[in-house]
This record gives sequence, structure tokens and C-alpha cells, in this order.
Amino acid sequence: MNSELPPAETGFRYVLAVVADKLVALVGGGVIGVTGAFVIGTLNGLLGRILIGVVLSIFLVSYANHVLLGGASVGKRLTGLRLVNEEEGGTPARGALVRDWGRGLLFAVRAPLGFLSDARGDLFDMLVGEDRRSDLRVVRTRDLRAVHH
Repeated sequence: MNSELPPAETGFRYVLAVVADKLVALVGGGVIGVTGAFVIGTLNGLLGRILIGVVLSIFLVSYANHVLLGGASVGKRLTGLRLVNEEEGGTPARGALVRDWGRGLLFAVRAPLGFLSDARGDLFDMLVGEDRRSDLRVVRTRDLRAVHH
């Protein structure tokens, strides 16, 4: 861990970035999925195609937003945040971004699976570990620039 990196952002900005990213995935995926279903579908089974198209498109948009944008998702950009690696504060490697995205998907099922928590520990913690982002950190972009200059 690099002690020169700014502290991790965990407050309101972070929550706002997460909400914005979820909206990007839901709205973007919904529009792409419904449009795709109408373009390639017929009236026979159209609802099923729409549902499958929307779900697949949400995953695709979410992946593009989190992984392909290299740690600077739409929500993070809007709130002045960036995901960096802990070692040198640079753009995370693609594998780390994919792992983080996958952990986020598992995190999304935590609430419905909350009933699996007991004295032995939480199923989510057993699946992904207690620290969701051990090698990555969300920081304010301006704080990161101040450290690098």
C-alpha cells in the first residue's frame, strides 16, 4: 500500500457515484435491451426477448462502465472520483477491474441473501472476503493530482 496516496473516499461522493453507475447500467441496459428485442424480435415471444435483452444489456453496460473505462466510471467522473491501484496510484490492471466488477455483482446479491448471515459468518464474506477492494482504492481525482504534482 502506498502511504502517499490520498485517503479512500467512502462518504457521500462515493455513494452518489455508486447510485449514478447503477442508473447508467439500468437505463442504458434497458434502452439497449428493449431496442434490440424490437429490432430482432417478432410479436411471438417478444416479452421474453425483451426481458433477456434487458438483463444481458444491463450486464454489458455495467461491465463497459466499470472495466472498459479503466477505473473512471461515469458515476466516478461525475463526482470527481477515480479508482486507483494501491501500489502506485495508477490505473488498475484490467484483471483487477474485472475482479472488482465481479465482486460488485456478488455484493448486489448480498441484501436478498442477508438471511444467510449467522454466528459462523456471512456467506458474502466467505465468497469474496471481508475487504471487497483490497488492492484498489476510490480517491478524489483532485487529491490524486495534488499527490502526483
